[in-house]
Amino acid sequence: MLFIQEITVTYHKDVRYANFANVRKSLRFCPIPERKPEQGEIYFDAVEFVQRKEKMYCNCLFSGTLKEPSFSQPFSQRISVTKENNSYKIGYCGKYDSDFYHTKMILLPDEYGRILFNERGVYDYEYSCRWYYQFITYNFINADYSQYRKNLFFRKEPDYEFKDLQKLRYSG
Repeated sequence: MLFIQEITVTYHKDVRYANFANVRKSLRFCPIPERKPEQGEIYFDAVEFVQRKEKMYCNCLFSGTLKEPSFSQPFSQRISVTKENNSYKIGYCGKYDSDFYHTKMILLPDEYGRILFNERGVYDYEYSCRWYYQFITYNFINADYSQYRKNLFFRKEPDYEFKDLQKLRYSG
């Protein structure tokens, strides 16, 4: 079974300084719900944080088992997952508009991988546009269903790690 955790930290230009960046970079994994999910092919946990000057606000977006995942389609706009026997091939696409995913890791049983990337976007409000920045972490563990626990992703060093961290400049 493949366990996946997506952690997204959204922030604005007023918290781009080093002390705020250190807080973002320290957030590599989160606890997952204690309740054991149904058994399936992929367990997916998505958490979003919004960073403000005063604190981080957390929102659990989704937590559960994907019973029949489509391995022929990308997992998200930037991540693809393909199953091969007992292993999972994890691909990454550096651009939103591209359909080409580069294989960044192949996870054998009991292996842990991590992908880190950042991006910049614009909220599309009716009359005003506001820049936002995101720091995104994907954790992957190829493990048996019986290994599920709240602190599953709390291993500090993954077996594989890929980083695509860009210099995001504010130009407005």
